[in-house]
Amino acid sequence: MRVPSMKPNVARACILAGYSEAWDMINADSDDILMGDARESHSPKHLRDVESKVEEQASYGEYAQEKVGSCSRMFGHIATYV
Repeated sequence: MRVPSMKPNVARACILAGYSEAWDMINADSDDILMGDARESHSPKHLRDVESKVEEQASYGEYAQEKVGSCSRMFGHIATYV
């Protein structure tokens, strides 16, 4: 996509117009607005896709927190004297 900031708007238009092929190419991140539009859509495909994105984002967030941890664990204090 040439203008990444337009991705949510284009995804919303695809849901509202029922453009499944364009929707598949966009691969937009889910948010509350897309979830609402997908619920109102006549196609259950959009709702399934948005819900699966929410699950992917949630599982990645838990994975990232578990594997990375806090910054205090990653960097130790180094005493320097000037």
